[in-house]
Amino acid sequence: MAPLPARSPGRTAARAAGWLGLLLWPVMVLAQPLSWPGAGLLDALLYPAADPAQPETWALLTFSAETLGAAAEVTDARKLTVPVGRSQVKVDGRVTPDEWADAQTGICRYAPGRHLAVMLKRLPGKLAVGLAAPAEVRVRPGTMVEVGWDSPRSGSQPLGDSHRLLTVTIARHGRNRTELAVGCGGEWVSAAGSGAEPRVVTAAGNEGDGTWAYLAGEALIPVPAPGAAQPDDLGLFVRIRPGPRRRALPSRPSPGREVVGWPDCRSSPLPGHAAVLSDRPDLWQTVGLSPGSRNALTIPPLGQPVKLDGQVREDEWVGAAESRYILPGGQWRTVCYGHDGKLLYVGMRWCISRGVRRLEECRLYLDSLGDGGLRPHADDRAIAVSAEQPGTARVLRYVGEAWVEDADGNVSGAMARVDSFESHCEFAVPLGMIRNTDGQAGLAVAVAWDSPFS
Repeated sequence: MAPLPARSPGRTAARAAGWLGLLLWPVMVLAQPLSWPGAGLLDALLYPAADPAQPETWALLTFSAETLGAAAEVTDARKLTVPVGRSQVKVDGRVTPDEWADAQTGICRYAPGRHLAVMLKRLPGKLAVGLAAPAEVRVRPGTMVEVGWDSPRSGSQPLGDSHRLLTVTIARHGRNRTELAVGCGGEWVSAAGSGAEPRVVTAAGNEGDGTWAYLAGEALIPVPAPGAAQPDDLGLFVRIRPGPRRRALPSRPSPGREVVGWPDCRSSPLPGHAAVLSDRPDLWQTVGLSPGSRNALTIPPLGQPVKLDGQVREDEWVGAAESRYILPGGQWRTVCYGHDGKLLYVGMRWCISRGVRRLEECRLYLDSLGDGGLRPHADDRAIAVSAEQPGTARVLRYVGEAWVEDADGNVSGAMARVDSFESHCEFAVPLGMIRNTDGQAGLAVAVAWDSPFS
């Protein structure tokens, strides 16, 4: 499939449907099944979503003999290279980070703050397919997950014996009913008893990634093992058909306030799994100004001072250390830090699809003496920036069992919301606030928000 040409979605949709069409388009899109490859909010007229009856609308997958190096960005392209996976997949309907961090991810953003992500990797003799719709937390009985593949890919040919369609229906209490169909004469017919039924392992439900509950699924599809005769490419699509409007499947409650932090942590409603960075300095990351500090990450010098506008741009953070935390479904968190000899800079970027976020706030925690502890000490500080006051940094100190505002200033911070998925925040703290004689300190960053589903 040739690369899609550049286009202007807004102008195309406006000419085709007019202003009334633009007003009704979000409702029309949300009423349709979710498909990958999918049509964006405004470009479905020219680039239709994947149709099970039209293989030319499916994605084109090519197989790589390499594993995925640094975590790749998600992409909305319809042509993807599938890497060799390093970790096995337990097919239980939970797309846990340790299973899918080494997969390539294709994405369809179908509405503001909402997307469908499909994760792909090659295992011995199998193509592993994971799907995640992090904003879809109310999963109803009757919801259907369809995975279709064409091996070897025949493109625009009518449905034939190289095409397969796997349908998983989520029944009451989360049980799955699985059916497999094969192409025949341009139509789908049941593969049961035909001898064309491969051994496909699959599961779908509302268990999300094992920590946050949302619609997710997994499948292992047989493909020839490396070294055997194998197709050069493969066609694939994933589609979700919502169930009838009835009571949603029972699920564990969402956290009252969701949190993603560095060092790696996030909120969970499960006992003992809450994000407790704010109250546990012993969990903060030890950093140091001098290379080779024992058990400490080095704060590197930056090529230039950072302009604190809340937007973490790569050209401003040259030389910074970086830590990236991948969550399933195209979600991630990145922290970078460095200094210019006078100021310690910390930047955080995050992309979370959990609906539109409310009361979003980012906090930097600093243990200036590097003495840890199960509770913050008098020397510990927190610097907070909120989406409601994106250019104002508030300094907090720990009093009793809560963080309260402090008069201590001389710090800066700014936040910027890029879109409904992604936000950035930047901090600048005088290096003099690090008072440990070894130049070490405890550092942590956390972003918290309320979602409509919390």
